[in-house]
Amino acid sequence: MIRHIKLSFMFMSLFLIASIPAFAETVQEEWVKFRPGHFYAGFDALDLDADGNVYVVGYDDLDYVTIKYSPDGDLIWEERFAHGVDTWDRASAIEVDQAGAVVVSGHSYDFDRQFGSYVTVKYDTNGEELWVAVFDDLDSEISGQSADYLTLDSQGNVYVTGLVRNGESFDYVTVKYDAAGHHQWTSLFGGEPLGDDAPSDIVTVEAGNVYVTGTSEGHDGLFDYATVMYDPDGNELWRNRYDNNLELWYQRSRLDACPEGGVVIVGGDQWGPQYDDCDFITIRYLPDGGIAWSNTYSWPQAEWYEYDYANAVVVDAEGNAIVTGPSMDIDTYYDFATVKYSPAGKVLWTARYSGVAGYDWPTAIALDDLGDVYVTGMMELWFSTVKYGADGDARWSIVWEGPSVRYDASVHGIRVDSSRNVYIHGQNNYTGLTTIKYTQDPTTEIPFIASARPTADGPWLRNHPNPLNPATTIEFDLSRQEAISLRIFDVQGRLVTSLADGLHTAGNHDVIWRGVDGRGRRVAPGVYFVRLEAGEITDTERLVVSD
Repeated sequence: MIRHIKLSFMFMSLFLIASIPAFAETVQEEWVKFRPGHFYAGFDALDLDADGNVYVVGYDDLDYVTIKYSPDGDLIWEERFAHGVDTWDRASAIEVDQAGAVVVSGHSYDFDRQFGSYVTVKYDTNGEELWVAVFDDLDSEISGQSADYLTLDSQGNVYVTGLVRNGESFDYVTVKYDAAGHHQWTSLFGGEPLGDDAPSDIVTVEAGNVYVTGTSEGHDGLFDYATVMYDPDGNELWRNRYDNNLELWYQRSRLDACPEGGVVIVGGDQWGPQYDDCDFITIRYLPDGGIAWSNTYSWPQAEWYEYDYANAVVVDAEGNAIVTGPSMDIDTYYDFATVKYSPAGKVLWTARYSGVAGYDWPTAIALDDLGDVYVTGMMELWFSTVKYGADGDARWSIVWEGPSVRYDASVHGIRVDSSRNVYIHGQNNYTGLTTIKYTQDPTTEIPFIASARPTADGPWLRNHPNPLNPATTIEFDLSRQEAISLRIFDVQGRLVTSLADGLHTAGNHDVIWRGVDGRGRRVAPGVYFVRLEAGEITDTERLVVSD
């Protein structure tokens, strides 16, 4: 079942309050594709080619599985890869090069040898295997979490990074292959002698330089973000640590390259006595390794722990950095929080999205050619995707409730093609790999339901009972005489009925809604929203009409 939802967006910024549009764009589900099986989807398990074909990767029955869909969702080919007879082969990353060839990376564990390897496979546009590159030539143990991160340069060179056990601790290991699969170089990165270091992202730039970031254990046993830059020959040009005192190595950092050189790193900045006390951290590194700026974002809580953690970033053509991640709110639990920074680190806008379920956890971000922003992740067990304009105004949101979605479902990837079609990719262990295509209609005008948080003295909008059957009482408080509007909308943003309009006195007010539209007809069971406008304040609450 698909639900198109437009609800409770709340915007704030230090420098700009993003305008709330009078109308929103619409989005429709074009198709959903399932690949049954038990799958793991990595952070970069989705990519597109120039013709709009869609590529996804995972594993099934201990083999790599790589799939190509047409723009219409038709299966073009599916290829399996097994490194050995008794191996566990887990593909986790995929990229398409400029010629349309497909590169897949992952990890292979040999049960007989009890030894792991990086394994990288390249296919042509027809799914024919071009080459296989295996990396296991260090006198060390290749970790089971290796080669999750992959990038290509404009010449088709391939870079993978992951973990390797180096003595008593783990280090980064980064490997370069040329476009024909020939090994070019291997570089190790280690921080403290006995500390564990775990890479979590990699990117290359036009000049052939490579940036790798991840967590690195310090002498105090806490983890910092460590970023290293290599030249095209694998020589380390610089390394830099950001002291953010993380307790957990898997509080990963992510990065993206800047058009003028350097990279932006995002993650968490821990400041309290436990890992829940955390803020977004965004760091802009210059090409020489110096820090151009750093900035934090937090959503203050009253008498509760604060958890704000950036886990995805994209840099646009002007050098603006757009960051997203989960952010705790005492009323709405976890929200999508998205921040846009200028090239100089100034906050341009901040937007928060709270869905109907209370647990909103973004995981990936993308841009289109207009600079519009797309964020995807989970809303409880559902796949949830939100679009913002380049200026931070909310355009649409959509939720996919798949069949048999369960607790271990997750969304990892999002891409936008040249026609601004949106693709998201995730996993669900009842239906396997899940790939969804959305199309947009920017011309349809539908009222957009938005909220500006009420002030301390109202109006506080509430209703009971909820679900309603056959009626509910909607209450609100006014601190002074105000002209108000109280209306019901459906989940598509369409007006159902108007309950109250005009001047109302200060004090408590209540209105009964009996679940009927403006013509007195009973509405269908489902989710609705009541919206109160009073002066400059708006407030929106979710209603459920039961059978």
